[in-house]
Amino acid sequence: MPAASTFRRTPLITRTTGWSWPVPPTMSPRSACRGLIIRCWVRWFRCRRRAECCVRRGCRFVHIRGLRITLWAGVVLVPGTALVELVVRAGDKVGCGTLEELVIETPLVVPAQGSMRVQFAVGGPEENGARSVAVYSARDDDGRGTGIDGWTRHAAGTLTAAAVPADGFDFTVWPPVGAERVSFDAVGFYEEMAGRGYVYGPAFQGLRGVWRRGEEVFAEVALPDEQHGEASRFGLHPALLDAALQSGLVRPADAGVDMRVPFAWNGLRLHAAGASELRVRTVPSGPDAVSLQAADGAGGPVLSLESLVARAVDVEQLDRMATDDGRDALFEVDWSELPAPASSVESLPPSALVASAEDVTDLADAAVVPAVAVLEAVGGDGEHDALALTVRVLEVVQAWFAAAGLAESRLVVVTRGAVPVGGEGNVADPAGAAVWGLVRAAQAENPDRIVLLDLAADVDMGSVLPAVLA
Repeated sequence: MPAASTFRRTPLITRTTGWSWPVPPTMSPRSACRGLIIRCWVRWFRCRRRAECCVRRGCRFVHIRGLRITLWAGVVLVPGTALVELVVRAGDKVGCGTLEELVIETPLVVPAQGSMRVQFAVGGPEENGARSVAVYSARDDDGRGTGIDGWTRHAAGTLTAAAVPADGFDFTVWPPVGAERVSFDAVGFYEEMAGRGYVYGPAFQGLRGVWRRGEEVFAEVALPDEQHGEASRFGLHPALLDAALQSGLVRPADAGVDMRVPFAWNGLRLHAAGASELRVRTVPSGPDAVSLQAADGAGGPVLSLESLVARAVDVEQLDRMATDDGRDALFEVDWSELPAPASSVESLPPSALVASAEDVTDLADAAVVPAVAVLEAVGGDGEHDALALTVRVLEVVQAWFAAAGLAESRLVVVTRGAVPVGGEGNVADPAGAAVWGLVRAAQAENPDRIVLLDLAADVDMGSVLPAVLA
């Protein structure tokens, strides 16, 4: 430790005017699209009952440069293909590599600021060996974890060990016989999608060519060159699977349709991992649904998907999910004028004045306990006065809550000129303002036991207290 002589006093910069109030940092959806890194970890734990085994995979989404994501109607979403990839990988850990069903109940919206924690929970085996799976998320801005009430379930489904054979379609003959090439301009296609509300990050702009044969749609999709090295880290890269879906679910000819996102995945099986390019075949399988098969560049099977259903998405709801979160907001006290009580207390109930913690103790031990006690908390101009006042009020409040005999009584803390009502006027007593901050916190923890009353310097307390307590 340096010697005391090496320390020197440094004056602080002080201001009397011109304070710059902080504004919460924001991130536009387009800037958020610049990157999202998904960092995953797997935690195994066995429940007390041997029949149950759970896998939890947590992912923290951070707005830094990396894997780029999609923008839907001005809102950044974690693509359903990313959830599918992680659910399937979790299923692999328990020998259930087939995704029998996954229903996206609520889109996973990336907040405009902050980070999120995502968990994938796999349940114990049922009689047929199937396991339930669910996806949850919670805001994790402070990095300290989240209570159970803060979690939202986004998807639920079933994993099985049943083998789904690869479709017998021959992908080695490419393009397929009789398929007609569709005039396709990738730049124009994604610009048109952006105009309709689907803005894809560069990694998701993987559609390279499209062919049609009746109701069948064939496509070539590939990851950008800079993403090829990432392909081996995934069963199937989410951006590659998303690009495969674009040929069947999202078509430029469908102008004017509602915004749609993948909703229900059924019968998905991964036959090979690490692909960086795909040959894709999609066929309608029902209203707003398609089936999909995919192979690698040599025609080897990669993916089978029996059915994928898309549904319209509520754009306004997505926008609220992305922005309507008060945890990161700057707060202020807003005053609401209440009507005068129809009848007020004509005279004060039995009351007493307290000035210290000792007074509170004596009051609690008295033969007759008053219904109301009044603490006048008026400070001076100096900083030491403010400190002394808040310490004294804190001691009184702590003693009040600790006194069992005062559980049915109310403490009225009276300040003068401590708060400007409605944003008008000046704070005449800064020490009293500090008392308000302290006591408001105590009120939040112990409702209805403390009343805060701020008066002008020339107002008689006895003239207003009956109405306040009415």
